[in-house]
Amino acid sequence: MSILDYVDEDKTPLPPKNAEVLTTCCDYCIVACGYKIYRWPVGAADGGPKASQNAFNVDFPTGALQAWVAPTQHNVVMHKGKPHNVVVIPDKDSKAVNFGGDSSIRGGCIAQKVYNPKKPTKDRLQSPLIRINGTLQPVSWDTALDVAAELIDHTVRKHGANAYAMKMYSYAASHGERSEGW
Repeated sequence: MSILDYVDEDKTPLPPKNAEVLTTCCDYCIVACGYKIYRWPVGAADGGPKASQNAFNVDFPTGALQAWVAPTQHNVVMHKGKPHNVVVIPDKDSKAVNFGGDSSIRGGCIAQKVYNPKKPTKDRLQSPLIRINGTLQPVSWDTALDVAAELIDHTVRKHGANAYAMKMYSYAASHGERSEGW
């Protein structure tokens, strides 16, 4: 299935028991609250409402402020050439920063930042661009990273470590990020 053949989303699924679980952190601010990513193939069975049927081990519906998946916490992404569901929720097991799984509204939307051609991320660059002879040209990630590393090395060697700084942010995240999903 190609990246343009994403399945339309008409519901917010629960992750199944066998969903792959990854960890990440929010990149909207310097706090870096913890999040869990649940990933499983589109077309595989989703989790069910009983605790024995979902990765959260919780019966649904739950009570107020309990486990759930908002539509903004789900997306469909490509992983190893196939579409996968991803659900990104606050990490209730976090031992630092967001104890008990608290999150900001922005952090609760991390799943929406991952590339999906049917969502606002469709305008994202698909490969890095480097200006060659005055024109931006697509290059491989390896080439872009090699050029960046050489420029950083040159700057530090010629002008010292204090001459180099970098600011990363995600407030304009739909432009220029690497397009692979989790």
